[in-house]
Amino acid sequence: MTEINRQAYRDAMAFLYCKIRNDQEGMATLVQGMDPGPTLDAMADMSLGIASIATEGQPTLWLNVVRGQLDALLDELERGGLA
Repeated sequence: MTEINRQAYRDAMAFLYCKIRNDQEGMATLVQGMDPGPTLDAMADMSLGIASIATEGQPTLWLNVVRGQLDALLDELERGGLA
């Protein structure tokens, strides 16, 4: 397991900001300079933290809902409905 350090969290946050702004150049620049293992772990950690908050400490509930609706969500995304 990789160690999630401060830089990994910073890189993950910066990448998510670029993603939400659709900043392709920013994402490409970040990817070139980041350590992917810890950064992906940091993103997963942050996502599960949000899921835990949203479900009152039950992040597995959130994952189960998303897994159960994944195909429908992906279909909607392909139609441009989740943008």
